[in-house]
Amino acid sequence: MGTLTNSSLSIAFKSARYKALFALNCFFLLAVSPAWTQSANETLLSDQNAYNPIPSPDGKLIAYVSTGWGRLQNEITLGRAELVSEVNVMTADGKPLTTHSLADAFLAGWTPDGKALICYRDWSYRLVTLSGASRLDGRLPGPDDMPKLATSTPWVFKTLNPTERVFYLASFETFGWIEPSADLKTDTDSNTLIETQKGVVAQHPGWLGDTVVPSPDGRYLAIFDPVFQEDLWVYDTESTKWFDLGPVTVYPDREWDYMKPAWNPWFPDSSHLVYISGSHLVVSEPDGVARREIRIDDPAGLPAASPDGKFIAYVTFESRPRKARPDLKFWGATVIWVLPVASMTNPIAVTSKNSDTTYDLRWLDNNSVVFDRLEDEPFPQHARLWKASVAATK
Repeated sequence: MGTLTNSSLSIAFKSARYKALFALNCFFLLAVSPAWTQSANETLLSDQNAYNPIPSPDGKLIAYVSTGWGRLQNEITLGRAELVSEVNVMTADGKPLTTHSLADAFLAGWTPDGKALICYRDWSYRLVTLSGASRLDGRLPGPDDMPKLATSTPWVFKTLNPTERVFYLASFETFGWIEPSADLKTDTDSNTLIETQKGVVAQHPGWLGDTVVPSPDGRYLAIFDPVFQEDLWVYDTESTKWFDLGPVTVYPDREWDYMKPAWNPWFPDSSHLVYISGSHLVVSEPDGVARREIRIDDPAGLPAASPDGKFIAYVTFESRPRKARPDLKFWGATVIWVLPVASMTNPIAVTSKNSDTTYDLRWLDNNSVVFDRLEDEPFPQHARLWKASVAATK
């Protein structure tokens, strides 16, 4: 956590009034929580109202989602349909690359070749190029396609609203998604189906979650539920085996899923995953057999491995009552930490503690990370994109 320092002042105060003002200012600075400070290595990338920054595979561009409220404009509603989600792209130093949004959608990531963006919303999906052209578009089953079930069993509760989230398998040039399957007449436990445009890839008994993240080489699929945050599962498409890596925390609050940010647990070489499990940061091989961990005392989430696989960045949080809804928690007081993979010890803070929360953290290159910060407000108005240097950790 960064500390507050006061530079020497050369102003000569000629009156008691000036002295009183100076004393008042000093009191204010010292009384403000360090959450309001900013370290020297933090850079505001954009003053747009935006979140979910995802760098391109070569680190030269950053895709992100511009947000706000009043998407439909002609309708009066407080539902999520009014949440603005416009996919845009900027250069690594924050200069806009696009003059208009590429898609009215949420952002899952880039294709491995860096030529298109994986976009989805309202049960529709498509690849969008930097020119705005769409391909491989399609539609998922929406709520109107689901049977009406008068039950309250856990799996039904989890699957009454079918997923919007999708993933892209570059090796097969197809979109995929999670689809529940069960005997609806007898109300038995569901199966998790990994479905693609070309058919079912795999299935597993029970509900595993609606989010799938392929490994960079396409061999493995990581599956988790960002709402219920139970276990992190991995499916090996070559051996057709499933591996349970244990409990996972993506973000401390299930509300993270509302705006559909993205998290990627994979190392760039597909050899390991990094994730938060309970009070530990874990680095594990895909089968879960070989793993290392370090204890994290504060609530943490969103860990990510650097492009060279030598460092891990993650975010710690503190909770407090929300301003508009004191019965709910806001996970602010965020700090971004970095630690070396070789030793898995001595994490170093690369940002000061900030009052805002963070929904997405990514490595831009081996020397910097990009992330978002969102204020505590019922409708997103002050989300911002940031960059921080990690040079102090090396």
